Amino acid sequence: MKPKRINMSPDKTYKSRLLKYAKLQIGEGEAIFIRVWRIAEDCDYPEGFKYSFTYIKGGKRVLGYDNFEGKGHHKHSGREEVKIEFSSINEIEKSFKEEVRRLRGRK
Repeated sequence: MKPKRINMSPDKTYKSRLLKYAKLQIGEGEAIFIRVWRIAEDCDYPEGFKYSFTYIKGGKRVLGYDNFEGKGHHKHSGREEVKIEFSSINEIEKSFKEEVRRLRGRK
């Protein structure tokens, strides 16, 4: 499959390859969206990944992890935006899922 170009800002277009996409219904009115792209490494994406993990409840984002250009690795929890450490894409996804379980009152 040919790499797709994704535009993540008005001034940059990246060649990308979608590595993972999932929409998981986890409860009534609750969903998780997982998106991971492989992109060329640069100063905004030194690991060569663009990702977005989102937990939606009642049509609103409750939690989101992403590495939007210029912001680095961070999470959105309510209205708060907090920097997070990146060790690997798998660890980021694991941390996101663990936090969703905690928010939902599950272990």
